[in-house]
Amino acid sequence: MTLKRFFRQLIEGIAVGFAFVSGMGGGTVAVLIGIYDDIVDAIADFPKSPGEQIKKAWVWALGIIIGVAALIWPLTKLLELYPFPTITFVAGLTLGGFRELTGVVKGNVNWKNILLMVIGIIVPVVFAVISWFTAGDKGITIEALSFTQVLILIGIGVMLAAAIIAPGISGTQFLISIGYVGPLVLVAKNLFDGVNIGLGIGVFVIIILSIIIGLFLVSKLLQVLLKRWHAPTYFVILGFILGSIFAAFFNGEIKTEYAAFAGNFDWIQLVVCLVMLVSGFFISYFLLGLAQKKSNDAELVVSNNSEQENNTGNEGV
Repeated sequence: MTLKRFFRQLIEGIAVGFAFVSGMGGGTVAVLIGIYDDIVDAIADFPKSPGEQIKKAWVWALGIIIGVAALIWPLTKLLELYPFPTITFVAGLTLGGFRELTGVVKGNVNWKNILLMVIGIIVPVVFAVISWFTAGDKGITIEALSFTQVLILIGIGVMLAAAIIAPGISGTQFLISIGYVGPLVLVAKNLFDGVNIGLGIGVFVIIILSIIIGLFLVSKLLQVLLKRWHAPTYFVILGFILGSIFAAFFNGEIKTEYAAFAGNFDWIQLVVCLVMLVSGFFISYFLLGLAQKKSNDAELVVSNNSEQENNTGNEGV
């Protein structure tokens, strides 16, 4: 690998990592910069040829880790200082991502797909409602690895794997919706500060292993679902995104923030939130438009090359 290619793949991975944390979705940006197919193939084919796939994708993986690590702390501080504007901006990014699904939804609206979309909406809403009523006065906390907490962490890891692979799904949106951004960052901070080291290691080992296993499972599952039931699968994804947006404003972590508005509605913050929502929407919508144009241009090039090859073959005959 040349040094130029190394830095190009590293920057591409960092961009995907940034997107994964910011709410755009790593899969979406992977499509935008033209590496989505390569990453999915590397994950799906890993069991068959691990050495070859590691050689192919390790620089991207390093970049993703750097991107996530660089942005997770600023995002957490924004959620701590300006929770509603930050959540609204992420929601706007996610709404703009619906552009990714319009082509699939068009012409496929029927009662079965609508039912699947409703099921998709219910899943994150259920997570959020549980977190709202089970969170204490300080919100969700991770104080011990109980059986229930381990199951939750495994589920988080698998869903983050889905967010990495599937365009239009935001890992940040999911973590916000179930109220686990702050608790996970607090565990990480305590780990670096030498507090509750065993708990911190345990939490992130469970999540990392779940993500790794989830990457294989989700990539294979998506291959099957999209091949056999393409439109219905995207209706479930659409429902999940809609449910996550609602749940982002109704979960155990954001619960304590509503107390600040008791009897004192903040019109300025409402305006700021609306601006952030619109800004996030147009940023996401515009970037996805570039991604679609890039994809269409690539398909056109392949089609033209194929046509030229056919013409050359016919001339030879």
